[in-house]
Amino acid sequence: MKELVRKAYYREQKSEREIARELGIHRDTVSRLLKLEPSEIPKLQRKDWHSPVVGPYIAVIQAWLEMDILAPRKQQHTAKRIYDRLVEEYQFQGSYRRIREVVAELRQKHFRLLFLQLGY
Repeated sequence: MKELVRKAYYREQKSEREIARELGIHRDTVSRLLKLEPSEIPKLQRKDWHSPVVGPYIAVIQAWLEMDILAPRKQQHTAKRIYDRLVEEYQFQGSYRRIREVVAELRQKHFRLLFLQLGY
């Protein structure tokens, strides 16, 4: 959130009111975020949740996604196809929604490795 606010204000030259309207937050929050130094802004830490149902299958899912890197776009695994394969081949008992979340997280981690984030 803080990066979006700072980018919109300093790079895109938008007003605090306009930023608040676009992001759906109060304009006082935008003002506070802009007044803080970058080192003072609290960062949200995501806890690593223990996943007893999906945990044993994460390595399998990751291997499938790594093989997809070389495959044509139309032949790559979707979250639905991964879920179907897990149910078929491994008698997976978990939910599709959780598989979708894991696949999105693994893809995002892979995407971060491919590109360097440039500073402001």
